[in-house]
Amino acid sequence: MEIVHFYDSEINLKIESKANIFKVMFDDQIHRFSLEISFVKQILCQLRIFRRLFRLDKSNAFPIFKNGQLKSVIFIYQFKIYLWDLGSIKQVYELEDCRNVMHGAITQIDSGEIYFGEYGSKRDRTVPVFCSSDYGLTWFKIYEFPAGTTKHIHNVQWDPYEKKLWICAGDKDGECHILKADKRFDKVESVGDLSQKWRTCYFFFEPSFVVWGMDSPLEPCFILKYDRDSEQLKELCKVSGPVWYARRLANRGYVVSTSVEPSLYPQDKRARIYFSHDLHHWVEVFSAKKDIWPYTFKFGSIFFSAGNELSSDFYVGFDSVKNLDGKMIPFNELDLKI
Repeated sequence: MEIVHFYDSEINLKIESKANIFKVMFDDQIHRFSLEISFVKQILCQLRIFRRLFRLDKSNAFPIFKNGQLKSVIFIYQFKIYLWDLGSIKQVYELEDCRNVMHGAITQIDSGEIYFGEYGSKRDRTVPVFCSSDYGLTWFKIYEFPAGTTKHIHNVQWDPYEKKLWICAGDKDGECHILKADKRFDKVESVGDLSQKWRTCYFFFEPSFVVWGMDSPLEPCFILKYDRDSEQLKELCKVSGPVWYARRLANRGYVVSTSVEPSLYPQDKRARIYFSHDLHHWVEVFSAKKDIWPYTFKFGSIFFSAGNELSSDFYVGFDSVKNLDGKMIPFNELDLKI
């Protein structure tokens, strides 16, 4: 399998995929699903290089919990949303301009609602945030960016301190939105000036501040700190390229990863992982060189499986990097300089 979407050793749950094949390992049982695709795509899926070129490897799998127990799993693949209810699997929705969302870009809040934003490519249409209030069975558009105001949504996350959803979108200057909203989107606030410093894919929330990495190939990237009271940004650390993915390491610290993509400023063609004990001081701990294939076969990136953030037991995945492309490696088995 090429992607570990979710892993939690404490509840014995692991969700993996390779193209249209998904596996859910739970309670010492393996559940395998083959989602329907055309005959041509079945042929293309046989080779990793074609899976990369046509993005047939990209998907999402997200476990849904009710009262602390696994209730179902949603899969997003090739524009379609499927729901597995621990028994049968069925398609429940079809997206218009979103093949799948970024890894780790789906969230479920304590009251059960699930959210994600459309990650498409057309600027001439509205860009919605989707919500399910019945554990993934039905979906509706709870909020929409007006047509022409942004390209796509990178992530929707829950801020446990303000009790609000944070939504980040991009990509050009003037499109880099960070919004804060209550769970019903009755009140929506905008944060920042829509410039590249406000273009991000992931937030680390703390009581008095929020930290994120810039996701910009248009100017040098930094890890930034946003002060909740003063609403000011502070540069903490310059990084090698756009920051796409991040996660906590229980009580050990935090990691972010940078990508290799076409850029207006010099890059060294290596995807990197940066580590911090305290969110303020960051050091590089790992790097992998972009492979020889052109960017049309995917940008170089490093991503992380979702799971229990009180644990450091998770997987690291690699796209379009030399000797590691399409592989998932346990985090504790990487040669990190921590």
